[in-house]
Amino acid sequence: MSSYPHNSTESPTKNKAAKLKAFTFSDRLLPSDFVPTKEEQCLLDTYSAIRLFEKEAAKFREAQAKAKLTAADERYRFEKEKKEHPPIDNTTTEAPKKHSKKRKDARPEKKESSSETEEDRVFVTAEKKPIEKPSVEETATEEAMRGELLGEVSLLKTDNMAPLIKKKPKKEGPDLSTMLLSSVEPTATPPYDFSKNLGMYKDGLDGIILFPPSPKSVADSLQPVVTNWSPPTDATYHSDRCLEIGLPNFDSSKLNNNNVGRTNNTLAIKLNAPSESKRFSFNITSSLHDEYNDVLVHFNPRQREKGGILVINDKKESVWGAAVTLPLSQLPKIFGQTAVTIIMQINSDGFDFFVEGEHCARLVHRTKLPTGACSLNLQFPSTDDYGNFENLIVYRVWWGYKESMIKGEGDAVAGSENFDSVHPKKLFVQGLPKLTTEAEAIIRRAELERAFVKYGGKLGAIVTAPLNCTFAFVELESQSQAEQALLEQSSNYRISKARRSRFEALQEQREAMKQAKGGPDEEWE
Repeated sequence: MSSYPHNSTESPTKNKAAKLKAFTFSDRLLPSDFVPTKEEQCLLDTYSAIRLFEKEAAKFREAQAKAKLTAADERYRFEKEKKEHPPIDNTTTEAPKKHSKKRKDARPEKKESSSETEEDRVFVTAEKKPIEKPSVEETATEEAMRGELLGEVSLLKTDNMAPLIKKKPKKEGPDLSTMLLSSVEPTATPPYDFSKNLGMYKDGLDGIILFPPSPKSVADSLQPVVTNWSPPTDATYHSDRCLEIGLPNFDSSKLNNNNVGRTNNTLAIKLNAPSESKRFSFNITSSLHDEYNDVLVHFNPRQREKGGILVINDKKESVWGAAVTLPLSQLPKIFGQTAVTIIMQINSDGFDFFVEGEHCARLVHRTKLPTGACSLNLQFPSTDDYGNFENLIVYRVWWGYKESMIKGEGDAVAGSENFDSVHPKKLFVQGLPKLTTEAEAIIRRAELERAFVKYGGKLGAIVTAPLNCTFAFVELESQSQAEQALLEQSSNYRISKARRSRFEALQEQREAMKQAKGGPDEEWE
């Protein structure tokens, strides 16, 4: 039975919990008939050991506190006596008696007389006699004796000679540790400039900075300084106040041909595409671009289309070709970065694009490059073809010569296996009545052959009119004839240049190889 009163209004379980909470565990607090289990007994033994350790820890802390107080009291008394009784000068006082180590250790004990306390004070505060350093003569003699004992020949020439080992004199010069430049850490490349590793941060023999333009005269220096360019927000079409930059000293005959010199082949652009930007682009054209209806290459990242894609294409007579597309997720980040470096290199095969040094895409030449020494044209449009605003900030443009940045063969990037999908001499005629019988197909072919016969040369126009279709194909003698037919027959038919398949492109390549070799190509697979 428990010796504590029991409250009838509370359950036995709550009573037991209250007792355990209010009192520490001990045998005398437990009921006389309480028999603990093995686990409970282990817990009770643990509590007893903890209480014992706590008592010992309290005693230890108390002893430490007393020791600190005693030491502080001794320091205070010593300082007080030192202030009241300053030390006695050795010149006017008899030398103090020497005390043994045992006398020093007994200092904290209470002194029997004031005279003993004063002697102790004098002993403690008396200055120690400085140790006399050996003279130069003594040092030299000691060195000579050491040399004789070691069996060495004495190198001493005079009695007043200094020690043989001399400290190496310190070179005079500025203390680099205290210089301001030594504490300056290297900073990152600013967003408006190229990395110095690229060698494009200033004008040189390999190339020049075309944007921002540097003042060429006194009048130019008085104009406001241009540091960057952004498309005007109120632009209505792509050429409305766009940024146009000429790319001089280009010669396609010198591409990848070291025997005839070198030509400018690398364009580097440092820009910022804000995180809210949907798209931006730039175009490379020849000087005869017909208001940008003919574009050699078009670079266009689109953040909000199909999860983010990069589109690279060309344009001929206002008609876009087959685009090379790849996801933006496969490229270094372009949108939302402080600045991005995009590099385009022109070679004999096509245009290669690099984003932050990573080779990402290629567009093979679909239009013959201008021949001879000429200038290309770089354009940053203000809008797309539909008037949608393009959002970017152009910081710097560099144009010059660089060795090829392609690692390996470069065949693994997007567009490396692409081909020109526009057929040079085949036209696509659409909007015709649907054919259902073979007789109607024969009449259709005869009608189109008569309409395009003057463009077909000796063989005439070759017409293909599939059944159950509303279109037809007309193949003419040459590309020039196809372009003339497209111009003259557009009022009679809905016509455009036809697309060709990869098989047709391979066939044309095979025919070109035959003509180049002057015979059949036996190695063709």
